[in-house]
Amino acid sequence: MTGSMERPSHHQPDSDTRRVFATQEEACAAVIDIAACARRTLDIFSPTLDPALYEGMEFLSQVKRLVLGQSYARVRVLLQDPGPALRRGHRLVEMSRHLSSFIEIRTASDDYEGHVEDFMVADASAFVYRARSSQWHGVCDTDSKPIARRHLELFTQILEHSLAEQDFRRLHL
Repeated sequence: MTGSMERPSHHQPDSDTRRVFATQEEACAAVIDIAACARRTLDIFSPTLDPALYEGMEFLSQVKRLVLGQSYARVRVLLQDPGPALRRGHRLVEMSRHLSSFIEIRTASDDYEGHVEDFMVADASAFVYRARSSQWHGVCDTDSKPIARRHLELFTQILEHSLAEQDFRRLHL
């Protein structure tokens, strides 16, 4: 026998639920697709809540569908710098003011300012992730609980040290 038996690889090929993207249009489509997967929770970590991703009507429609369709649904958003979203009158911020029982926006502690990624997790099973929020390339998967849970663990850790942003809670009378 000249060769050894080949051992089976433990590396599983990418599933058909995962895709890589590299353009703004693909990143937007990924965010919409992952938001559409949400039935209970949607958690977003973003430096500034990029309007190209999180202010489009299709994305906001998915958020609205989620929170108005389920009384227990929750959307949690963590921002590193809320200033741009507040100054621009970001549509998700405005929606959170009207649906404050369902949508919570908080500011990450300065301890996490070195995090440059942007990610969103739906129901601890689907995610979209960009390693650098300043670039469009990333990955999304509509069915990857292990990876989604890792992102959710980081989100929860940052959330525990976050600050409530009073400017997000302006009352509408």
